[in-house]
Amino acid sequence: MKLLFKPVRIQARGFGFTVDRQTVAVITNEREMKDFYQVEDWYPRLDFRRYILLGIHRGWCDSGGHSIDVEQIECCGNQVIVRCRCTDHRPEDLVTLVATNPQQMILIERSGLPRSGKLKFVLVDQNGKALAEREAVVQPVG
Repeated sequence: MKLLFKPVRIQARGFGFTVDRQTVAVITNEREMKDFYQVEDWYPRLDFRRYILLGIHRGWCDSGGHSIDVEQIECCGNQVIVRCRCTDHRPEDLVTLVATNPQQMILIERSGLPRSGKLKFVLVDQNGKALAEREAVVQPVG
């Protein structure tokens, strides 16, 4: 079943830069947000009773011109497939010569997921290659 999702821009000092590898973060509550991203306060505040936050991280890249964008999310039993498109600059492109950390933050509605239990989130690129995976326990809230 395809899941509805929406990108969200999180603002916090140093947010996201603690993630130096290709991964998918599955954040189901404020404690997990603080622990994974090592931040105390962020904006906007998220309604974890309604949403789960996915942090899609490409890891460090040696220049600009790289990106990662979520195209589709689907739930198949206890597995959530996050399909993304990774892009890189061509050798002849002019890009900034500064390390970058491409990422995208996504909110998915809990209503499209099993109410509780262990879920496996798999990040897959446009060629079907699995880039990262993470298990998370989803518990009923409110």
